[in-house]
Amino acid sequence: EDALRLDPEQRRARENLETAKARIPAPASAPAAGVARIAPAPGVRLIEVAPHVYELKLPPRPIAARPLPPLPQAEPPAPLPERRFRLEVSNGNGVPGLAARVSARLRAAGVAGARLTNQPPYRQAATEIQYREGYALEAERLAALLRQEVRLVASPRLRAATDVRLVLGHDAPTETALIAGPQHVALAH
Repeated sequence: EDALRLDPEQRRARENLETAKARIPAPASAPAAGVARIAPAPGVRLIEVAPHVYELKLPPRPIAARPLPPLPQAEPPAPLPERRFRLEVSNGNGVPGLAARVSARLRAAGVAGARLTNQPPYRQAATEIQYREGYALEAERLAALLRQEVRLVASPRLRAATDVRLVLGHDAPTETALIAGPQHVALAH
């Protein structure tokens, strides 16, 4: 009816009105013109969205809030099996016997025996861990056993018999300064 009032020549609006009237029974007290007038529901509006195009806008329906099911808890990934690697402990600070003492402490912490070397002229300022490609995880695990932070360096120049190399620097004058005793190392795992 509103569409026809706005544009009486709207043939489709007239057809739709006739179809609606045929489907809806007339109330007991129909208007004088014989046209049944339907009261819109509260909040319903007729909106012209384009010339001669109308749309009924319904009020938004309230949405009943329901709690969401809990998210599934992801299981922590299985720890990777520890792979054996060939370790070299190299004395880069010149303290006699330091590489052997560090190797002994590492053995007590569960790290397999190491090849011992010297790195003259003993000018290594900071202790570092060098590792071959594919052995970064092992280098990180070795670094976790140390009391101080050390730099991890990927090195393509390690000898063929070495996967990970611990180079002792002047920042580690003793094995106890570098590695905790066995009882403390066990807690670090």
